[in-house]
Amino acid sequence: MVRDFLNRNRTNDRKSSINHVLAGSLSATAVQDRWRPWLLWANRLIAFGRHRPYRIHAFTSRQMMGNAMSMYRLIREQIIARPVEEVFRFFADASNLKMLIPPRLRFQILTPGDIEMRGGTIIQYALRIHGVPIRWMATITEWNPPFEFVDTQLQGPYLFWQHRHTFEPLDKATRMIDEVNYRLPLGWIGQAMHSLLIRDDLETIFNYRKRAVIRQFETRPPNAPVGLD
Repeated sequence: MVRDFLNRNRTNDRKSSINHVLAGSLSATAVQDRWRPWLLWANRLIAFGRHRPYRIHAFTSRQMMGNAMSMYRLIREQIIARPVEEVFRFFADASNLKMLIPPRLRFQILTPGDIEMRGGTIIQYALRIHGVPIRWMATITEWNPPFEFVDTQLQGPYLFWQHRHTFEPLDKATRMIDEVNYRLPLGWIGQAMHSLLIRDDLETIFNYRKRAVIRQFETRPPNAPVGLD
């Protein structure tokens, strides 16, 4: 049934909106492209257990859909000794993304030119996770400067990914809250991968992000040019 549904929507796949993405209306080709990194790592894990070579195509479309209802959440808070307008301005500048991500991920923005951040802005970028190349496309789904914005995955390795950035003004400082809600493909295999790899990977990335923010804001005078040493 799932396979028939995916095949009927094959021609409309590339034009699907964010609502289609969240609803899971993906063609079989799109499912394979979106989840290829997870399939690669899942098959590696299974191959390791069975002592045989892994195969990317070992999973059916039904298996790839899996249990889509498992939602994970990551929340981080950080106090930054800068006014909320300055902090928001830094995080709303897409060119600063690279300095917040560990160099080993080889992050690069693919969207050409200067990116004007606002509701509906789409950003494309690439990175590598454990050596596996990932293409990611995100859109700004909420934009409320200088207090909040939300980016949501349109294309990428997750079944669902939404990152809410909240900035609360304090006395001469800002409380920044990162809330990430995400779902994984592959059902129980995705859950196992979350326990073995993904959860720790995300913790490592956000730990690096916290240190980068400290270097950016706490070792420089107010309104100094951005950039890390």
